[in-house]
Amino acid sequence: MINNALRPYPFFARLLHWVNAVIILWAMISGGVYAFELLPDNVAKHIPPFNIAITILLIPLFLLRIVNRLRFTMPDLPISSNEKRMAHYGHLAIYALTTASLFTGVLMMERPIDIFGLLHFDPIFIPGELTKFLGLSHNISNALLGIMLVIHVGAIVKHHHHGLPILSRMMPAYSKKRY
Repeated sequence: MINNALRPYPFFARLLHWVNAVIILWAMISGGVYAFELLPDNVAKHIPPFNIAITILLIPLFLLRIVNRLRFTMPDLPISSNEKRMAHYGHLAIYALTTASLFTGVLMMERPIDIFGLLHFDPIFIPGELTKFLGLSHNISNALLGIMLVIHVGAIVKHHHHGLPILSRMMPAYSKKRY
């Protein structure tokens, strides 16, 4: 009989998870390095246009990830009901904060948006108090998302340390041989 705790997530869910994770982590880390002016100007000037383009392209993939997540049942894990509840609300918070970050990031724009030279569009709102508020909301959602991601990784490490290989079920190369 298959150990349900080791049953992998569906391949498409794993693929979407890692594409989203790589882009989100890149945008957050590079955006933070940019915000704290830790890069030379000749490098730093490329961060905002790249991050804007890549995160706008992430929006449909992120929405697809949410829809896909709603389509499958997660395997039951041998953890307490309190831990299950925390995991559920923690994932909801990550999804909500990612959604807030992505959409406020687009809505706060005060200049034309260029997506790798392929698409161009004007800002949605006229620069002013609303775009400043959206910028602040974007920064706050990013900070909270960063905190949630640290908690998320901490929970994975904790479970791994206690013999529950949750991360391995989300790895792209996961095979049935592992269970």
